[in-house]
Amino acid sequence: FGDIFTYLYFKKTHWAVNLRLYECIEGDDGPVCLIGYSLGSLVCYCALKQNQAVAQKVSHLIMLGSPLFWFKHGVVEHVDLDSKPAVGRFTNIAGILDIAWAQAVPKILNGLDESIEFTLNPFDPIKGHREYFENGEGLRVIASEVKKGWDECC
Repeated sequence: FGDIFTYLYFKKTHWAVNLRLYECIEGDDGPVCLIGYSLGSLVCYCALKQNQAVAQKVSHLIMLGSPLFWFKHGVVEHVDLDSKPAVGRFTNIAGILDIAWAQAVPKILNGLDESIEFTLNPFDPIKGHREYFENGEGLRVIASEVKKGWDECC
């Protein structure tokens, strides 16, 4: 949680992280499919809301295991939650029993094109947060959504 608070409440860190993301996106010939996992989902959302020119290079933004619900007050100090960034497609992927409670994202965030839920670890929410890339169903959902975005843009 320390990294999240540092990103959200220390302006120097916030802008340094955003600038690094902008450099990576601008350095790519595109189209860019951007997957933000956990804190990365907050970074991607804030950074792309704050720079529409860069956001327009992103064909698909996927928020994966986002703790946005828990940190919405810190996020709204930087951006509004009323609309999506200027990206092509915007998806939230939420594993059920994930301590980040990513399935609550659609309740507070407008502009999602899709929100996908599936079961990760039915017994341990901390392990559930770490299993997106280890769980076969998680990998299938991520791959399917990346392909769907690719098919739409390219």
